[in-house]
Amino acid sequence: MNSGITNSKVLGCQPGEVLRQSINSLFLLRFHSQSVKTTEQGGERGYDGGKKIKGRKRHVSADVLGLLLVVFVSSAALDDAVAAPHALKHLALATYPRLEVIWADSKYHNHDLNEWIATEAPGNWRLEVVRRPEGSKGFVLVPKRWVVERMLAWLGRCRRNSKDYEYRTDSSESMIWISVIHLMLKRLKPANVYRPFATGRRLRGLFGETLIRLAEK
Repeated sequence: MNSGITNSKVLGCQPGEVLRQSINSLFLLRFHSQSVKTTEQGGERGYDGGKKIKGRKRHVSADVLGLLLVVFVSSAALDDAVAAPHALKHLALATYPRLEVIWADSKYHNHDLNEWIATEAPGNWRLEVVRRPEGSKGFVLVPKRWVVERMLAWLGRCRRNSKDYEYRTDSSESMIWISVIHLMLKRLKPANVYRPFATGRRLRGLFGETLIRLAEK
């Protein structure tokens, strides 16, 4: 089990308005986990009985803009509340002095975790559990929690994150950070240049007459 990787300096690299919003957003964070399958590469893995997935679990924390602050990768068999201190210990007061509340789901309603926060947490923040409405069934958009779910969806758009292809868990964390850096760079400097649509003579040069005939049928 590794110590996790944090992002205490990435937010400081953002200029202008994005930087101002990010600093203000440090009052509140979202904490969540995601189980993903692994490959024949090997390494640490386990079985998540709740999600019915054999692989690894990504424990992440994001601010209100959906920017990643902490990631910790473990075996999928590790309980969320047991793994939480390995990630939350990086949210120190010196690094995030404005952090006050961390929102999480009911998986983190755990007495041992609450005791760790009360006695060993490195910051002055508190963990607040956001529950589903009583009597709700199926998919429900839970306020405050959907931001970190959206961030996990952004990470899932990167092919390398569709599964955990790495042998080492710290390599898995590094790949997640690379994906987040790529996302932030696209926000800071959007690429509005697209390849022209290939038609007619250009299609014939690229694919030949065979594909043209198939497309015309």
